[in-house]
Amino acid sequence: MTIQPLAAILGLVPPFKENAVDTFYRMLGDIEAGRIEPIYFLCGPERLLIDRLVAALRRAVLDPSTAEFNHDVVSAADASIGKILQLPRTVSMMGGRRLVEGRDADALPAESREELLAYLAHPVTDAVLLFTGTKADARFKLWKTLDQKGWLGRFEAVRGAPLFRFLQAEARRLEVRFAPGAAELLVDLVGTDFLTLASAVEKLCLFV
Repeated sequence: MTIQPLAAILGLVPPFKENAVDTFYRMLGDIEAGRIEPIYFLCGPERLLIDRLVAALRRAVLDPSTAEFNHDVVSAADASIGKILQLPRTVSMMGGRRLVEGRDADALPAESREELLAYLAHPVTDAVLLFTGTKADARFKLWKTLDQKGWLGRFEAVRGAPLFRFLQAEARRLEVRFAPGAAELLVDLVGTDFLTLASAVEKLCLFV
């Protein structure tokens, strides 16, 4: 849960609204530090950020020697919410932690929200239930509860400073650095899509 500054609580300034880049690095840092949540709901059009978090969770949660037995991938378009919620309750093999990926979470019917809310109140702590989808409707209690617990990650398009921070981090990850103004120029040239930008940074690194 995000702790708001006192001024925001008193209404003196607008409350802090986390953007997709901040959310990504916060979640990634927690995962890599071993602070794994029992539930994640990752949604939005910026698939690169979601896919990287999914990959980080697989590395952090699954033991390679037992991953074949403790990793379930299901589509919410094909499986009922009851079947999906039964998977994290299944005893894992050889003591490993179980990872359950529920894809196409947008396909979950409205009547499944109460079952999910009940699970949120008492999640299985030795398993990780990971939903991915396109959007979450903040008007409903389910999404508000996920957000309050820090289990909801929205990855919408961003512009300006957050996008430049992402590019700088991409460059550091590849052991290079941008000259002043280069990140801004790259955005002007290729646009704001994260996947396109990450690919452009890799091509530039190979070039130099």
